[in-house]
Amino acid sequence: MATLRDTSLGSYLDDVSGSSPTPGGGSVAAVVAALAAALGSMVTALAARKNENESIRILAEKCRAYRETFLQLGTEDQAAFEAVMAALKLSKEDSARPAQVEATVQRAARAPLAVAQSCFDFLVDLESLTTQASRHAISDVGAAAHFALAALRASLLNVHINCTFMKDQATAAAFEAAASELEAKGAARSQRIVDQVLARIRG
Repeated sequence: MATLRDTSLGSYLDDVSGSSPTPGGGSVAAVVAALAAALGSMVTALAARKNENESIRILAEKCRAYRETFLQLGTEDQAAFEAVMAALKLSKEDSARPAQVEATVQRAARAPLAVAQSCFDFLVDLESLTTQASRHAISDVGAAAHFALAALRASLLNVHINCTFMKDQATAAAFEAAASELEAKGAARSQRIVDQVLARIRG
């Protein structure tokens, strides 16, 4: 399976548009998150041209790392879903099938939860750009916040749906609790960033 890093945008869109269930929403969410991180990189690069301080340098490195993390997690999400499909194709007479299905479903929930967590972490770091970004690029900070939140929420939908297939109710409940917490924190953080961005735009 080709990684997202090695896939052209046109080919990826063709793959998403096809009849195969992969790449699906989880992978697309990770790509959207990678685009948010790329916007963050652009804004830090522009800010560095005027004032290359240590905090901008560190944030630039973080944005690059987030972008690569999201691409890697998107590939992992696709692989996790394909593992579920493979487990479901096992014979129902196979005594190992239930455990295999459970393990792959949990893996399929873990991958998008990792995307959502990374989206939140990115939002936390992104907030510092609301004061350091050039006024000409401040709208891109807000766009990155919107995209990151959209990716977070889309990823959590995949967590929720995989929880419905889990037999281990305690594990499912833990996933759901983590997802709910990330949803609330991510929405609040994104809104705070957007509010600050609008204040600077209108300032």
